Amino acid sequence: MSEKTLGNIGYDAYCKFTNNKSLISGGELPLFENLRTPIQEAWEKAGQAVAASVGRADRITGEVAPGEPESSPIVK
Repeated sequence: MSEKTLGNIGYDAYCKFTNNKSLISGGELPLFENLRTPIQEAWEKAGQAVAASVGRADRITGEVAPGEPESSPIVK
């Protein structure tokens, strides 16, 4: 299984929250891979901004962030 980018993880969380429906149109949301490139890039920038604001890495590692307790993995 390949690692997902931060943008993909954020988009997947959005889809889960909205039950895979657009909050604007009510239409079905496509898979991240099927989004137009500019939309994927926007999600990546959003994911990177969130990661930078909490001192996290650019990709998912499953490791504990520096200075965090062992029970606080970045993502598992």
